[in-house]
Amino acid sequence: MRGGTTLNIDWVRLEELLAECDLTKYQLAELIHYSPTTVYRCFNGERNPSYDFMNCIIRELALTHSEIQEIFFAN
Repeated sequence: MRGGTTLNIDWVRLEELLAECDLTKYQLAELIHYSPTTVYRCFNGERNPSYDFMNCIIRELALTHSEIQEIFFAN
C-alpha cells in the first residue's frame, strides 16, 4: 500500500501478479507507457497473446486508466 494514493489499487495483488509474470512494477509501467495501443485494446476486450500478462493484470485488478497512470508515476 502506498501512502497518499487516492486510487483503489490492490498493491499486494499487483505484486503477486507481477511475480507470476516475472515483471517489476517499473517494467509493467514501461510497457504501459510505451504500448498505449495495447492498453487500449486490453480495455476494449481485444486479445493479443504477446500481452496476455498485461491484459490479465489490468482485468484482474480492474484497473482504470487513472490507476494505470498511478502505477506508472509510482515508479
